[in-house]
Amino acid sequence: MKNLSNIYNYLSNLFKSDSLSGFEKNLISFFKCFNPEKLIVLKEERGILASIYNEGYQFESFIDISDVYNYGIFNEGEIKIDSFDEKIEGDILINVKFKNKVFFTVVLKLDDLSAVKNFKPFFSSFGYKYYELMAKESRLKAFVLYQQKIEFIKNADFILSILDEDEVIIKSLAFFVDTFSAEAAFVKYNGKFNFIGLDSDDLKLIKVEDSPIEDLLIKKKNTIFVDSGISCDKFNINNIFIIYIEEFDIYVVLFNIKYDFIPDKEFAEIISSILRIALKNAIRHKEIVNYKLQEQEINYTVEILNKFSSQRIDFEDENLIATGINRPAKMAGGDFLDFRVIDDGYFSTIADVCGKGYSASILTVVLSTFIEVGVDIKNFIEKLELLNSILCKKNFDGKFITAFFSYYNKNDGLFRYISLGHEPAFLISNGECKELKSEYLPIGIFEEKYSYFECKINSGDKLFIYSDGITEYIEYNDIKNRLLEMKNYDKDFIDKFYTELVFDKEKQKDDFTCLYLYFK
Repeated sequence: MKNLSNIYNYLSNLFKSDSLSGFEKNLISFFKCFNPEKLIVLKEERGILASIYNEGYQFESFIDISDVYNYGIFNEGEIKIDSFDEKIEGDILINVKFKNKVFFTVVLKLDDLSAVKNFKPFFSSFGYKYYELMAKESRLKAFVLYQQKIEFIKNADFILSILDEDEVIIKSLAFFVDTFSAEAAFVKYNGKFNFIGLDSDDLKLIKVEDSPIEDLLIKKKNTIFVDSGISCDKFNINNIFIIYIEEFDIYVVLFNIKYDFIPDKEFAEIISSILRIALKNAIRHKEIVNYKLQEQEINYTVEILNKFSSQRIDFEDENLIATGINRPAKMAGGDFLDFRVIDDGYFSTIADVCGKGYSASILTVVLSTFIEVGVDIKNFIEKLELLNSILCKKNFDGKFITAFFSYYNKNDGLFRYISLGHEPAFLISNGECKELKSEYLPIGIFEEKYSYFECKINSGDKLFIYSDGITEYIEYNDIKNRLLEMKNYDKDFIDKFYTELVFDKEKQKDDFTCLYLYFK
């Protein structure tokens, strides 16, 4: 077996994983370093555990997730799991899980269990690390999808300037065909058809669920994406994207589109809005989109939205010094920053809405309003639970808010906080760094009951709270090391930190928000 130093290196690599695939690879490498006689690593997907690594086991089946629910995170003894006519037997079973969600199950058979048992305290953190990576990649996917939609709008601006009604229809159809790499298409408007790649006779051959496609248009009268139940004797059709604009009773139908994602309701509404606006312009021969006026309106909107979140904090009294910045990556940001003096102490908030730009900023307005009316230390937890319940019920298309709320009581020196799916804050005290975190989920995902965590603050302590945008530029552990290296409090640290990490504001990767507190 490798020595403990090497095993700790593998453990360190696991916690440094910056992607789901990287975590998976490092997880396997970590358990392999114990040189087990047998090792199997199973990954959960849709309630099924399937093997992603197998060394020594004669197992090619899968396991229902319910078969491992009775096991805790770390289990030793006689492990036996049956699946059909196959089974897995071992000495140790480890569930990589967060809350009640199992991500991986690892079973080992080995002669000496002591080495693995030495690392038992770390296993409970594996699931939380994987959950953090899942949340990060989910936000990244949401951002990429958002960027694709914005790019579509930019490329479609020429349609809005066309004033001839027939030209709007013809050029819009050609644009949609090009954008989606469709193999054929037609548009139906005012009882007339325009075709690309097929003709009216071909239309009669295309059926969906054994009904002619024209019957589908009459029945549905909405925007839909179809990728099953399609038949045609002449063409091989894999999918049909139907865009319907009710105001003009117009259909745009695309066949065999190439796509990185299934067009969702929001994107379909964007497409419909562009064509609808263009037709309004053509029919009325009035307004041509004035991009300068539009830009001024956007700037004005951004100015309003950004007023709901502090862009900078500079505060000092006899008890503490607080400095903070909120620098959005886009014109409007999805981060929220707030610091205020209330009752016998100081209340601070840092939050991060999933996504960026205007849709994220709207939720920061909600959070800002909540802070204005909800900061009552005695009843804050109840109000926070109510806010979470409301956002869960609204279901903002998968958007959620990570947040770190804290209150420092200047009389008793207690620091109370609650972290909802947010990055851990760093408390520097007596030359050591303590991570302040909790296992609550972000706001807007599941309804939960909350309670404060608390710690004692000493004179000279420093606290650094931040959003995940900073980790786009610097590793998690490097932030801690940077804070530990500072022997004295530097009021300008945050400004220097931002300037050092963000070389080009135009290319800023994510909203950059942090708060630095020094307790006198």
